Amino acid sequence: MAEYTTLDNLKAREDFRAEKDATVGGDLSVAGTAEITGNTSVTGNFEVSGTITQTGFKQVYVKKCGTITHEAESGAGVAMGSLPAGALLTRIYCDVTTLFDGETPTLDFGVGTAAGVSEAYMANSDITAGTAGVYSKSVSVKAAEAISLYAELNETTTTAGSATFYIEYIML
Repeated sequence: MAEYTTLDNLKAREDFRAEKDATVGGDLSVAGTAEITGNTSVTGNFEVSGTITQTGFKQVYVKKCGTITHEAESGAGVAMGSLPAGALLTRIYCDVTTLFDGETPTLDFGVGTAAGVSEAYMANSDITAGTAGVYSKSVSVKAAEAISLYAELNETTTTAGSATFYIEYIML
């Protein structure tokens, strides 16, 4: 019978190598390089300062980016976190929990700054901001470096509305 070591959290001060499957119930933090031959399952955060090499299956990550409300300045970018370097963005979700009122409210999500979204991965044509519901879009964006994500509301007369964005990605 195989011997297993069960860990709630693991912090490696140098490189980490797992020649079989690796399962951590909490956070996994590696100060160096992580090399994993088997499958990896981490319930908490998985942070590696160096390179990640994995020959087992690739875990799909779903990350809550943030919420934009009617109080956002029209045309301005609202920071939604980032897509990590080495990630392949596969899907974006927009959960309009409270419909945006006003004449023609629109939402965009993608690359941007505080000045607004400059490259929309999920554009206003993909989201009906005036109707509550969940909208999704398949994408294929490879991040050579970390990508700052922003949401943008375009409507000057809105007095209600809220939408939360989520991304789905795998680490390559």
